[in-house]
Amino acid sequence: MHKKYAFTVLLTLALLLVVIQPALAADTTAVLDGGVCINEVLIDPTGSTYNFDTDGNGTASATDEFVELYNLSASAIDISGWELWDAGVNNWYTFQGAVDSGTTMLQPNAYAVVVIGVQSGGSLPTMTNPASLSFDAGRGSAVMNDGGDNVVLYDPGADQYIQLLYNGDAVDDPPTTYSGFSATATRVGSAEDWGNDEDGISLTHSPSGDTNVVQHNSTYGSGASPNAVILTNTSAQAPTRTFWAALAAAGLLIYTASKRRRSKDVA
Repeated sequence: MHKKYAFTVLLTLALLLVVIQPALAADTTAVLDGGVCINEVLIDPTGSTYNFDTDGNGTASATDEFVELYNLSASAIDISGWELWDAGVNNWYTFQGAVDSGTTMLQPNAYAVVVIGVQSGGSLPTMTNPASLSFDAGRGSAVMNDGGDNVVLYDPGADQYIQLLYNGDAVDDPPTTYSGFSATATRVGSAEDWGNDEDGISLTHSPSGDTNVVQHNSTYGSGASPNAVILTNTSAQAPTRTFWAALAAAGLLIYTASKRRRSKDVA
């Protein structure tokens, strides 16, 4: 291929990549300890069209609800002692494990799934990412309100929390309205509105850790993925628009230099 056309192709491809490259830099700002976000929630496992059996016991039930965390940072983060809260039941789960024991150390790109209650004949999801963690809250009834609710994750060590809401619920103020919640706690980022769910289908960041939230089946086909990696999105590993912009600029410079050189040769 003639150099003129080769440089033109390079420049065109680079510019196209800038346009079509997903906005990987649009990470959610609702993160604790610099990297852990709420990534996926299954609000109502049972429905007239879809059902999701999280614990695999053969029956989708209310206790198949789950909350999934994701570490979008480049560093391991210990979530020991962190708490999940709800307006109706207050502190419904505390992550167990001694600090730095490794049992609650969430690695980069890894997930931590909390199932509301593993029932007889069921088990925690087998994580396809070996660095991911799974926990059983051990409850016998649902936690999340199908008609609308807030999900709150609190880090007592930093006295900070993150929060999401769904199905048109109003934003809760945990420090003043949740019984036993820290009155001095501050929220990191905004209270994220995750929109409306569909029974048997989870809501999830897409890709993981991004600001974008979708109904799971609309992007991934299945009803939920409490045990699998879904299009991880981390600044440490994923290329960004900056990279492609630099490539485009380099292509333009090379092409311009080549064109000037050819012009001098003709003169």
